[in-house]
Amino acid sequence: MANYLKSFDSRIIGLTGTQDQIDRTVKEFRVFASREKSDDGGNTYLVSHTSYIYLMDPQGSFVNVIQGGATGDEIAAWLRKEMGLAGT
Repeated sequence: MANYLKSFDSRIIGLTGTQDQIDRTVKEFRVFASREKSDDGGNTYLVSHTSYIYLMDPQGSFVNVIQGGATGDEIAAWLRKEMGLAGT
């Protein structure tokens, strides 16, 4: 998972832990993930999942969430608002 995420951005941190910890976090953050067999008949698979961007504070506490399908401009505006920089 770490190598896969690095292909997007090296700063992205993937979820890890025991299965119980992951299950609790999935429930707490209200996400969906399901592994599905690929139609090509091989050993590949697809993962259907929610796509949210979670904003966490420097202490690791949840601040807010935005849909992962938001545009770059929407995300930038959202971050400026959340950081109290809305007029900049």
